[in-house]
Amino acid sequence: MTRGNQRDLNRARNEKKQTNGPKEKQPDFSNRSNRDAEIMRQKQQAAEEKKSQNNVSKKKADYSSPNTNRGSNIVTNQKSTKK
Repeated sequence: MTRGNQRDLNRARNEKKQTNGPKEKQPDFSNRSNRDAEIMRQKQQAAEEKKSQNNVSKKKADYSSPNTNRGSNIVTNQKSTKK
């Protein structure tokens, strides 16, 4: 048997692991997912508020400053192609 030494080493490692005790548990997945979902809701709400504020300010800017070129069909510096 050539693997006898390896088997003994693995048994020693396993005993060492068991004497140290189990590793610390990872946090519960449901708690983390609930926390992450709440964070995302807050981010979405903040983004919607920012978007609504930008829309309001754009509308005010459009109405307050008259656009003189709106609806203008005047063409200048164009040569006539009719013969």
